[in-house]
Amino acid sequence: MQYYTKSDEILTLNNDGQLSAIPHSRYKSFVVNLIEECKKHGFYLVRTNDGEMRFTGKKMFENILQTDEDYLTFANEKDERMSFYCLYGNEIWETIADYGFSEATEKTADEIFNEISDRFQNIYA
Repeated sequence: MQYYTKSDEILTLNNDGQLSAIPHSRYKSFVVNLIEECKKHGFYLVRTNDGEMRFTGKKMFENILQTDEDYLTFANEKDERMSFYCLYGNEIWETIADYGFSEATEKTADEIFNEISDRFQNIYA
């Protein structure tokens, strides 16, 4: 599957060669839900990477969804970290293409991944 980013939508080329548009708002909703779910577990966004540049502070939020992918890194008060690789252009519930974690955060990362993926599959499948 190939995808191309425009300012207001993601164009997806499916296996049949058909082009379809998915509004960015769906992915924005997905990312907001992911951030909120992480917060429920005591993890806060500390860094983003759009595949080319890393961002911290206010720049993190300004640069999410500006390219076709984002790496979102979260940490808790103990500085235990986990990251989610979001790939825009997949089915909405498959936005998290991969995720990384430490031994201490593995269970939490699994729970968040399953919760968010299931939530969006139930809405859009």
